[in-house]
Amino acid sequence: MNRLRTHEIRVGQIVATIRSIRKGTAIQHVVSVCRLVRNDDRWVESTRFNAEDIPVMRHVLDEAHNWIINQPKETSRSRNTNNGQR
Repeated sequence: MNRLRTHEIRVGQIVATIRSIRKGTAIQHVVSVCRLVRNDDRWVESTRFNAEDIPVMRHVLDEAHNWIINQPKETSRSRNTNNGQR
């Protein structure tokens, strides 16, 4: 398993983090969602959400999905080993 990169989508205090992980010749995307909250003088992540967070979460997750489906499906190495066939 090999981590490739992380992409972040933020709307207000809601953040979706997309991690791209290479497994063999495939790339798997893993999404986590959190809400940023102020704790004294610093920002921390929370996985608890209020009812008013849900529409924003839906928007952030939709954006994450759009980002994922627009990524290449295979690595260049796997394309070369398949002789251009998918």
